[in-house]
Amino acid sequence: MTTIVRYVRVLARHADAQFEALECTAGSRQWLVRDEWCKDTPAPARPLADRPGWQLAMRVLREGYADGVMAPRYEQVSSDLAAYEEVLNELHEGGWFLGLAIPERGS
Repeated sequence: MTTIVRYVRVLARHADAQFEALECTAGSRQWLVRDEWCKDTPAPARPLADRPGWQLAMRVLREGYADGVMAPRYEQVSSDLAAYEEVLNELHEGGWFLGLAIPERGS
């Protein structure tokens, strides 16, 4: 069965609701959910390498405890499309995936 770790970039007061929504979405896809709460604050904007929550999610993946990361929207990972594409490539190269609660939309 597929296992995911949840990641959000949100204000602390909204974190509980975001993690709960991700858990419900993962459940509807029949994915198991890790207990880790990988979260970062939206400001100041920092590169992924400087975000403790994202680094925790990546550590869970590298240690083999999850198959992918789930986030509410791609913008929470990176609103810069070039950086977002790099993330997708890195995840793919590691054999992992990024699941989004709200799918990307084509332009």
